[in-house]
Amino acid sequence: SGTSVFYDRFSNFWLAIEGGLLKYNTVDKTYRAYYNQEIQYPVNDLVYKPDSKELWIATNGNGVVRYNYTLDSFSLLSSNLTNDKLNSNAISSLFLDSGNRVWIGTLRGGANRLESKKSPFPTISKNEKSTNTLPSNFILSLCEQDNNHIWVGTDGAGASLWDRKNNVFTNYSYNPNNSNSLSNNFVTTIVKDNKGTWFGSYGGGVCFFNSQTKSFKRYYLLNLKYNISQENIWVLFRSKEGVLWAVSPDEEGLYRYNDAIDQFDFVDAKISGIVSITEDAQGILWLGNFT
Repeated sequence: SGTSVFYDRFSNFWLAIEGGLLKYNTVDKTYRAYYNQEIQYPVNDLVYKPDSKELWIATNGNGVVRYNYTLDSFSLLSSNLTNDKLNSNAISSLFLDSGNRVWIGTLRGGANRLESKKSPFPTISKNEKSTNTLPSNFILSLCEQDNNHIWVGTDGAGASLWDRKNNVFTNYSYNPNNSNSLSNNFVTTIVKDNKGTWFGSYGGGVCFFNSQTKSFKRYYLLNLKYNISQENIWVLFRSKEGVLWAVSPDEEGLYRYNDAIDQFDFVDAKISGIVSITEDAQGILWLGNFT
């Protein structure tokens, strides 16, 4: 279905398909489909963990599945296990930080963090008895600002910047009376580049966070077919050359950030309905959609 695509360091292109995963090797041009029981669930995200040589697979309903390249086998992390227990089996996103820790965004269970020497997983979740807390347990996106700060994007409650060292949450949300606020509370994607941190949302397009003023700048992506702003952004992706791409599941869904004029340019009317993006070793972008 193309809901998730990923290019690994072994020249394999992975594609989420109905009831499993498809692996295509771009060197020898061979295909292999996996329909193992563990991955017969919708796949939302894929990430490679280099220290364990594993592909981590975020599923909607069966937790996180790990594919071991050496053994050519799958193993499971879920909320049903006694050890290594997740808060929820509905996994929306995965993020590998600079310390090689995997952050696991869940729907209903907040975020889990995999520490290589700790079990069970440390958890970040909403505390109803405190104001210093994550605003929601429905997580859509994760991103590392620096070694001590993690951004968490939620499904309807805005974004939160967690100071891990001091355990302080700074929450940001959409304010219709403030044009410098977060553009929408459904934060589907967060990415950092050499300028700072970018946010994509479903219903609010793209905005950029100014860490000095603690404010957001909104960007309007023009849908050329209907001459309206494209406000439904599903993924922001930074290429190896540093180019920032924004993709949308709607028509006219691919945009490229033009740093020279500080705006997003429309790319191609033939490309639409995009929900995932990755880049191969030659710098070619692979795009996935529902069809």
